[in-house]
Amino acid sequence: MGDVESVVRAPQPPRALTPPARAPLLHGADAARALDVAERIYASAQPRLAGAVGPPESIGRYGGAALVAEALARAGRCSDDSVRLALRAALVFAPDRLGLFDGAGGLAMALDAVDREHASLPAVRAKLRDALTASLRDLTPGDPAQAWSFDLVGGPAGRAIALAHGVPGVLAALNLAAPGERELARRYVDLLLRCAHVVDGALRWGAVWRRRKRPPARRAWCYQTAGVAAVLADRARIDGDAALHALAANALAAVLDDPESEETWWDAALCHGRGGVASIVWRFADEARLVRHAERLARDVLEEFDERIPLGYRTGSARETRSHERVQFLDAALGIAQFLVDAATAQARRWLPLFGLVPD
Repeated sequence: MGDVESVVRAPQPPRALTPPARAPLLHGADAARALDVAERIYASAQPRLAGAVGPPESIGRYGGAALVAEALARAGRCSDDSVRLALRAALVFAPDRLGLFDGAGGLAMALDAVDREHASLPAVRAKLRDALTASLRDLTPGDPAQAWSFDLVGGPAGRAIALAHGVPGVLAALNLAAPGERELARRYVDLLLRCAHVVDGALRWGAVWRRRKRPPARRAWCYQTAGVAAVLADRARIDGDAALHALAANALAAVLDDPESEETWWDAALCHGRGGVASIVWRFADEARLVRHAERLARDVLEEFDERIPLGYRTGSARETRSHERVQFLDAALGIAQFLVDAATAQARRWLPLFGLVPD
């Protein structure tokens, strides 16, 4: 623990903790091509959405499609009618589907992203809010022996908005749903710091805490250092904690700079691929060393586009050993389209709470 304490307590230069302005990651012809690719993905996804796996309201189907349509509309590449059609297809409510990625939690977030002023669908919003609130009110205390108690993709905490699986996701939920709960949030910050390893002077996290096993420099939102650093940085901005923010930036830079070879299975997707890591790194827009990585990753995602297949990308999932052409938002084509629109325009990323991150 001593090494971790020395990193945390080290004096840091004063800095503003308001989110810095972001410039596009792609420029000129690359930016135009990125929008073309995103538009093509969205159009190619339409006939596949009807038969895609998962509930229609889920982020993997029409909920995610509505997010991409709205982002394309802001970029001048999609009509308002297309946004309304995608949203209409997502307006399904099932009381047994309340999760962030498979039901009402994600649908509520998609509605907020598409209509920031809450000017439409008040009855729908109220129904979703009441169902989510009731489900959280009726929860029994979590069982530390059951990982599901802390799962934010499929478990109950995701209904309050959060990230992936485990302790970082609980902190993300606090950052978004209860940012003023500083004392409780700091308990989770301290726990994360205690579960870190120090590698070449920077903190690093594994998917599971093992005291004697040095974690690899895995680059992914869903597990390990990149996602943990992003959530810690959000907490640092909320609390005005420059030391914690610098610690998170250093941790992220260290895994990106690590000479270990890139993951043998690292696609362009948001969940565990280049698009998601670039989206996290881009949040440190005042750190030139990190912006360079974000720009490199954005170019890699664009270059990975395959003109020969309708959706343009093949991606994998945790359940598969092979990559496939798939439509989903979290770990497949719709999410890549979202990232390409963002990278080309630097518009406000309204989808970030889906990943447990405070929006731009």
